[in-house]
Amino acid sequence: PLEAMVYSLLLEMGCILFIGLVVYIGNDFLKHRMGVLLAFVYLFLDVMIFNVMPRDVYRLSPLSVCQLGYFNGDMARVGITLEYAWIFFGGAIFLFCAIILLVGNWKRVWLWLAGNKGNV
Repeated sequence: PLEAMVYSLLLEMGCILFIGLVVYIGNDFLKHRMGVLLAFVYLFLDVMIFNVMPRDVYRLSPLSVCQLGYFNGDMARVGITLEYAWIFFGGAIFLFCAIILLVGNWKRVWLWLAGNKGNV
């Protein structure tokens, strides 16, 4: 039970961070509170998959990936495992943070790249 609780807490924190970064990126880059709408799409993706989409799409829903009930072996056929969940959340969070840093500082990155090309 203790191990399941730790896994559940870590997966939920990954899901919350994922949804939070989606909101931030959407609001910051797309403007007009589009991030909140994107977060709603992700929140209801689990229900949409269950009702009208094929089972393989569960791998793209952060709410599906963070549910411990899906790690019972049945969903392993479509690729949802605990290892996939760590890779999914870790990769997505890393990618979102890189996008935020690069797009937020694109002028500095561009100047740094242009400055290094002359020195190489």
